[in-house]
Amino acid sequence: MKNKLLFPCILLLAFSIKSIAQQESSYPIKSTLWHSNTISVCWDNPSPQFSALMDTVREAIKQSWEKYSLVSFTDWCPSTQKDCDIHIFISDEAPYTVAIGNQLKNKPKGIVLNFSFSKWSQEGNKDKIACLKADAVHQFGHALGFAHEQFRDDCPLADCLGKEPATGGDWYVSTCDINSVMNNCNPKNNSNGQLSKSDIEALQYMYGSTSGSNANSDAANPENHFKIAYTDEASMKKSPYSNNTWHQYKIYVVAQNDNSENIVKVVYHLGPKFKYPDITITSKEDHFGIGFNSKEEFQITADVYIKGVAEKLTVKKYLAFDVIN
Repeated sequence: MKNKLLFPCILLLAFSIKSIAQQESSYPIKSTLWHSNTISVCWDNPSPQFSALMDTVREAIKQSWEKYSLVSFTDWCPSTQKDCDIHIFISDEAPYTVAIGNQLKNKPKGIVLNFSFSKWSQEGNKDKIACLKADAVHQFGHALGFAHEQFRDDCPLADCLGKEPATGGDWYVSTCDINSVMNNCNPKNNSNGQLSKSDIEALQYMYGSTSGSNANSDAANPENHFKIAYTDEASMKKSPYSNNTWHQYKIYVVAQNDNSENIVKVVYHLGPKFKYPDITITSKEDHFGIGFNSKEEFQITADVYIKGVAEKLTVKKYLAFDVIN
C-alpha cells in the first residue's frame, strides 16, 4: 500500500490478478488469447443506481481496446440473461481479475470493479471516474491476455508495489514501455486509461487493426481536444419542497490545446429528468458554461461544434457530488 499519495488509482490495480500461475516473464500470455474477436460481457450484479457508471466503463473500453483493434465487446447485459465470456462484479473492494484472457470465459465475478470507493481506497473517491476508467481499461487488458508490464525481465521497470506476486506473460510482442496501461508503476496513473503507442502496437499485432487506425494519432478521440469541467458549489443545500439535498453545478467546456476560440457552440444533454434536457450555448462567456441544480449524480454529455469542422465532437463527464475539477 505504498505510494498512496503519488498513485491514488494505482492502488486499484495493486491486486489486479488473483489465482494465476506465477511466472516472472513479461507481457501477454500467448495461450490465453481469445480465438474470436467478439467477446461478450455481462454484469453479475447490475443496479439502476450504477447505470451511468456502467456506461462509463463501457465507453472507456470502447475508446481504448475496441478503438484501435478488431476486438468487439458485446452484449453488456445482466448475467441472468446470458452466460457471457466475461462477467463483471461491482464491489467496494480492491479491483482485480481472477484470470488472464480466455481463462475468464464464463467465470462468475471474473472482473471485480469498484464504483464507490467508500470502504476501500478513499483516495480513489476524490476522482472516482478517472480512477474507474483507468482501472477498467487495465482490467480489460488482463481480459485480453496482457500481464503486468512491470514484471518484464527485459527492462528496468521498478516494482512500485513491492513484493507483489509476479504474474508475467510469455510473449514479447512490443518493447518495454513505462507508459503502458498495464504497468502498475506508470507515473501517469496508468495513463488515465489511454493506451500507449506500444499498447496499441501489441494489441493490433494480437487482434488485428481497424481500417485507418493509427497508433500515433489521437485525433479521433474528442477528449484529447476538449473536456467537460465542473464545480459543485452548493452541496448540502436543502430543497424547500422536500428533504432532498440539492447540488448546484456549474458546467463548462475546457479546450485542451487552446482551441477555445474555434468553438462555435456547445449542446449539453442533461437527460429526460430535467425540464430542459438539451441546452444549446453559443456564448463564449464563462467557457460556454451553464448552471443547474440536481439531487442526483449523473453523466452529462456535450456536443462541441468547431469552426470549419463538419462533425461535432462529443465528450462526456460523470458529475459526482462534492468534487471540483
